[in-house]
Amino acid sequence: MITERDDLFLQAFRFTSMGMALVAPDGRWLDANEAFTSLVGYTRIELRELTFQDITHPDDLAADVHLANQMVKGLIPSYQMDKRYLHRSGHSVWVSLTASMVRDRDGDPDFVVVQADDISARKRAEADRDAYFDLSPDLLVIQGRSDCFERVNDRWTAVLGWTPQELTSRPFLDFVHPDDRARTMTEAQATYRGQPLRGFRNRYRHKDGDYLWLEWSSRVVGSGRLYCSARDVSAQQQVLERLRVQGDALRAASNGIVITDPNAPERPIIYCNPAFERITGYSQAEVLGRNCAFLHRNDKNQEPLRQLNEAMAMGRECQVVLRNYRKNGELFINELLMAPVRDKDGRLLNYVGILEDITERVRAQDELRHRELHLQQIMKRVPALIFQWHARPNGRQGFNYISERCQDVFGVPARALMADWSRVPIHPDDMTCFTDSIELAIADRSDWYFEGRLLRPDGELRWIKATSSPTETTADGITFTGIVLDVTAERHAQEHHRVHEHRIREVVETANEACSTRKELERKLEQERQLLNTILETIDVGVKVCDADGLIVLVNRAARELSGIADGRGMALAEWADASGMYGTSESGEKQEMGLSQALQGRPVRNLELEVKRTEDTRKVNVNAKPLRDRAGTLYGAVAVLTDVTELKAVEQQLTLLARYDTLTGLPNRRHFDEKLEEGLARSGRTGQMLALMYIDVDYFKEINDTRGHADGDAVLREMAMRFKRHVRATDTVARIGGDEFVIILEGLRSADEAALIAAKLVDAGRQPFMLREGSVGISISIGIGLASPNRHNDKDVLMLEADKALYQAKKAGRNCFRRMD
Repeated sequence: MITERDDLFLQAFRFTSMGMALVAPDGRWLDANEAFTSLVGYTRIELRELTFQDITHPDDLAADVHLANQMVKGLIPSYQMDKRYLHRSGHSVWVSLTASMVRDRDGDPDFVVVQADDISARKRAEADRDAYFDLSPDLLVIQGRSDCFERVNDRWTAVLGWTPQELTSRPFLDFVHPDDRARTMTEAQATYRGQPLRGFRNRYRHKDGDYLWLEWSSRVVGSGRLYCSARDVSAQQQVLERLRVQGDALRAASNGIVITDPNAPERPIIYCNPAFERITGYSQAEVLGRNCAFLHRNDKNQEPLRQLNEAMAMGRECQVVLRNYRKNGELFINELLMAPVRDKDGRLLNYVGILEDITERVRAQDELRHRELHLQQIMKRVPALIFQWHARPNGRQGFNYISERCQDVFGVPARALMADWSRVPIHPDDMTCFTDSIELAIADRSDWYFEGRLLRPDGELRWIKATSSPTETTADGITFTGIVLDVTAERHAQEHHRVHEHRIREVVETANEACSTRKELERKLEQERQLLNTILETIDVGVKVCDADGLIVLVNRAARELSGIADGRGMALAEWADASGMYGTSESGEKQEMGLSQALQGRPVRNLELEVKRTEDTRKVNVNAKPLRDRAGTLYGAVAVLTDVTELKAVEQQLTLLARYDTLTGLPNRRHFDEKLEEGLARSGRTGQMLALMYIDVDYFKEINDTRGHADGDAVLREMAMRFKRHVRATDTVARIGGDEFVIILEGLRSADEAALIAAKLVDAGRQPFMLREGSVGISISIGIGLASPNRHNDKDVLMLEADKALYQAKKAGRNCFRRMD
């Protein structure tokens, strides 16, 4: 009897949209609803002739039979699985199967209720997904709520080297760069909250230890799992980083940079950096779209401007010096390099201009030329030979400089003494005193003084007075700067005075014997006094004499002019010192006369230098004084000689400046370079920053000199100096140490790569063509780099040797390149 419950089951069995069937414990089909028969393609009658094993796909049969046996034995009440039925037409049908055992009253198996849901479409979608997953060129990953990946495709192994098992067995953050982990977690959490992720980039560790940049896109699907796609963008990131660095370099450059469009009307400006704004006073908004001609204002009749326009019209590079005007109307001198930029097919794309404000440099060069002219005028007026002389620790000595009066004083050409200083024609009887005084000055590093005779090559005997002071003391030796005065006339005057004093004494003695001749003697004495007075009034050296009481009794013309006192006779020493300004200061701070006052105490004064301040200027005076004694040794006064050495000191200062810079290029010379290198190494040791030393040679420079002449060779060296200075920082040092040899000191480097980057720029700048009188010439340079840092060495000689070795390697590599000693 069918109950109401059984009727309801039959109704559900027949009319449900889900496939349902009844299966006997031995596998025979007992019944099936219409949805099931449509699913497998068999009629109910045809199914009763079959078992479930007959229409199960062979690959799924073993698992299905095993679970069915488990259920028949009562080990499980039911089971569920995805399986394939073989459709009557021959194709496979995927179903989600649920099988439940129905037992009789005795508990024995009666029949099995089978529910089958068609999942073929889902399985096809999964197959398509798996094919895309495995074949995608991107890195694909599925992740659940755990911190590990559930599934990754094979691209992960190809790109990062990790196997799928390694990637899914560890938290994914283990592979993320430590600096990127926090923001990676932030983005993942936002994605889980429903916010799709696109374009996020972070770094993943390769199995070899390097990191690669990945760009991610991801979203959450309905199951709560993350579906992610990533691709390797390391190369793109490197390009972006290089572009960022290049942009930073353009913005940070000290020179103005401007880019124009030569293909547009009026060749407008399309870019300028902050340095251009600072130099010109115009903002970027004010110059974009305009032709650079606005910088010339009405000053357009410039030959370099015509050359620039002609070169740009022909698509050539050009370097000129122009007069430009800032926004406020102020004139500035601009050194401009305009270079064309072309595409791979040679088509002109842009012009890039590099501007350097050389106004101060031009002013400095004008000032230097003025100083040199002024120095030459002073040296012609100074009645003395001016020299600079050096002494090395190894005993070598020689002149650095001798003025034009060398021939007049020594009777020997200056070039001969520059080659061999021992040819100074000192009288043989005074040679020992001469050499001993030099050795004493070197040993004590003190002032040098010598007064003696010359025996000139022409046989003439002359008296000289020489004095010098150490103006530079380094590890390489001592440099003395001083003057040589020809005091022959002064000596003759003194000798004449001595002879006449002797004659006066003879006359006086004779007068005691014959009073009749007294008036004649007085007349002769007056003549001698007048002669002495004439000599004193004629010479350009100041002379003043005081008696034993400190009262001035004689002041000659030169001393009066130097002191500004019309007649100082009868003045006390302190009064004269105060009125003339020629005084020193005692320990108590009181003004006191520093020459005669010491000589009256029996202490000679030599080469005492005083500074005399006047209303119109300040003069430097050299004072020598000694006591006057009679034959019995009794002090009866003192005499002082005053020499105005203002112009001499100015010459010494100018000589010191000229001795430290190369006259051809205006760069520091070898001596100045040595000082800069020692200072830079000391700073590197204190700050912990790296220092680089570059040795630079102009390739095949000798051929330029031999084929084009020394004038063009000098022009090349000056051009190279200018190019080097344009491509280094203001804090760096560029020097010329001889011939075509240059050096550059780079300080404050963070890494050796910075030195390599600057060297690459210098090599590129060096190979740019250079216009000479007879046409352009191709030039290149070779660079050797030595590095010094606290972790390496700070020894100057070792560093210079490394740079020299690196330069040799660059030349060996074919020149036109650089090499670095790591």
